[in-house]
Amino acid sequence: MSDLFALHYAWARRTAWKLAARMPVHVDREAIEQEAAIGLLEAVASYRPGTPGHDGRPASFRTWAGLLVRGRALDEARYQ
Repeated sequence: MSDLFALHYAWARRTAWKLAARMPVHVDREAIEQEAAIGLLEAVASYRPGTPGHDGRPASFRTWAGLLVRGRALDEARYQ
């Protein structure tokens, strides 16, 4: 489980910084990054390899994690 987190943490961090770069200056970039990491933790905990997506094909971890990482980061930006 922690292997997935360690393997994808840099990607989640880059994703958070890319999102934060498009936000107004008052948005706390470190808070966005923290929420992205929490989203990644949630993705690691809830990912079930081989579970079919809406199209019947299994979703990759990166696809699954991307939804949660971006979702948490954007929620934090909205909160601020």
